[in-house]
Amino acid sequence: MDELFEIIFEMILEGTVGLAKSRRVPLPLRILAAVLITALYGGVVFLIVFAGLACFNSGGRVRGVLLFITAAVITGALIWQLIKAVRRHNNGG
Repeated sequence: MDELFEIIFEMILEGTVGLAKSRRVPLPLRILAAVLITALYGGVVFLIVFAGLACFNSGGRVRGVLLFITAAVITGALIWQLIKAVRRHNNGG
């Protein structure tokens, strides 16, 4: 069952990323796809931070800190990809 959810989730994510990058798709749909991807990653980061807080408050300080670091790395990677995409768009490529 987990594999089925993973396959479905991967198909949706890949389709949404492809939709956001395609120049043949109207701009409002590309923006909607980009917002959907950002909300998805934001939800994952929120869940990781929430789990980190729960671990930190229940005495698992090391696990809580590791989860916070994981959330920071995911957020940093998302911001880095956004900056690269904006720069690439501004340079015309």
